[in-house]
Amino acid sequence: MTIQNKNSDKQNKLGSIDTASIDWQDGFPRAHQFADIYFSNIDSLGETQHVFIEANKLRERWASLPEESSFSIIELGFGTSLNFLATAQLWLENGPAEGVLQFTSIEKFPLAHEDLTKALAAWPALTELGTQLLAQYPPPVPGFHRIYLNDQSNHRRIALTLILGDAGHALHQLLSCDHPVFKHHRHFNVDAWFLDGFAPAKNPDMWTDDIFQSMADLSSQATTFSTFTAAGSVRRGLQKAGYEVTKVAGYGSKRDMLIGEFPQGSQQGSASERPSPMPRKRNAKFPPPWHINAAQSTETRQDKKSDSKHVAIVGGGIAGCTTARALAQRGWQVTIYEKASTLAAEASGNPQGVIYPRLSVEASPLSQFNLSALLFATHFYGRFWDKTKNTDNAFIVGQRCGVLVLPEKDGDHHIFAEIADNFQHCRKFVSLLNSADIQALSGIPLDAKSALYFPSLGWIEPR
Repeated sequence: MTIQNKNSDKQNKLGSIDTASIDWQDGFPRAHQFADIYFSNIDSLGETQHVFIEANKLRERWASLPEESSFSIIELGFGTSLNFLATAQLWLENGPAEGVLQFTSIEKFPLAHEDLTKALAAWPALTELGTQLLAQYPPPVPGFHRIYLNDQSNHRRIALTLILGDAGHALHQLLSCDHPVFKHHRHFNVDAWFLDGFAPAKNPDMWTDDIFQSMADLSSQATTFSTFTAAGSVRRGLQKAGYEVTKVAGYGSKRDMLIGEFPQGSQQGSASERPSPMPRKRNAKFPPPWHINAAQSTETRQDKKSDSKHVAIVGGGIAGCTTARALAQRGWQVTIYEKASTLAAEASGNPQGVIYPRLSVEASPLSQFNLSALLFATHFYGRFWDKTKNTDNAFIVGQRCGVLVLPEKDGDHHIFAEIADNFQHCRKFVSLLNSADIQALSGIPLDAKSALYFPSLGWIEPR
């Protein structure tokens, strides 16, 4: 276990973030921080369809998409996930069967799992997708969380990137790296924006000129947006960033709302002919990740195959096989070279592989990456853990039995306590146990005075 004991302020600690403080009024959630509602108590699903789905003309646009293309949406304000689930349901009904909906949503104060579960009960029509979301809903840990829904027959039709944290910082990270080595890569461009933060007067940080400019940097010809608000400051900010903004009829008792389109480069020909907008340079101390997604361009998987994109992987262990699967899902042809007669014969040949956590006190790039990878692995292996028993009730793939991390030296007890405190909003992810709890949980006598317990982890049989 990699641990570091450095004195740092709260901002530089690896840990959880605050969840939304919810006031429930007659079964409807209200955000205590912003004194505002999450959704209307009168036909909230109809409002979502009017404000975001119909205003961005999603049905019409999806009808003309190539069979294996994708469509990218960024939402500011994930909230109760209503907009995402309604859009995902529409994609399954009207989107191309071999296409992928790339939905990115940013949320600074995520709902706790219990509150999200309670909120989703309001929309029975979205129960199937809502259940899939709840099964993979991440703990309140800042950063990027990748969730796949409707993952069937090795084809993921819906890819949700849930970013927990400040919207301005998150949008900066989505901009392509401006390093010369990476300039030949396609920039990340958005097809539609859902602006669904709380009202500008109550949540001004979500409606700034910097955010509007980041939207422009991530937009291309004919990128659209819609929002429930008609505030003059929002209209002027979007216009300043280059959007054409129109005020239209709102939904229900709301008289007006804003919609618009990004026309930049419209005189330069089609989107495929127009050069990508150049992103602004960012603080080199916090460089944006290499955010290149093979499914987000309009190229089809067949096009990629015709380009003879073929990769060779040397070694058929856990790393080699999972890499092969990921590349195949993105349209690559893969050949694995393994010298042994079976897979997982060498370093991955252990009879029992433990999903072992590597947490740190400090929020370094490495510790943040390890945490994101651990959370993704939890869901990735979960599909196998959920189907691990045969007719003899024996585990044939693995088990989500929980993992105990014991101290290796006396100083680890202090580190464990600090890690548990940093993740105080994630008790279902990690918690601190005392000696009595350790023995009761493990069923064997152990000398450890404290330990970290990860109830959602377990082991898997590598082969």
